[in-house]
Amino acid sequence: MSVPSSGTVAGHGPTSLPRPGQMPRWITAEVIRQTPVYAGLVKQWTERAATVPGVADPEWQRLVSYRALMEETETALTALRPHRAPDVLPPRKPSVPAARPARLDA
Repeated sequence: MSVPSSGTVAGHGPTSLPRPGQMPRWITAEVIRQTPVYAGLVKQWTERAATVPGVADPEWQRLVSYRALMEETETALTALRPHRAPDVLPPRKPSVPAARPARLDA
């Protein structure tokens, strides 16, 4: 059975489909950095502390981290909790259970 080269997408009509195993050719950051114009722009963006395409942005990494999610969730739940409502948040530091005393009657 042959693989279709186009298909119909709801609301969009005929659309070309990529062939299986065919990878798009991406321009890598290394290729882009070899051009003098782009290298100059990267230098300017870095000096301004702006986001540079192809380079991880530390602020974005912080914002999408699990820790930031938990901090925002805790802040929102604390702000939404009415006065005297039961606390739905877990304790900030998990309490260590006390050791059970040894049983002498065993």
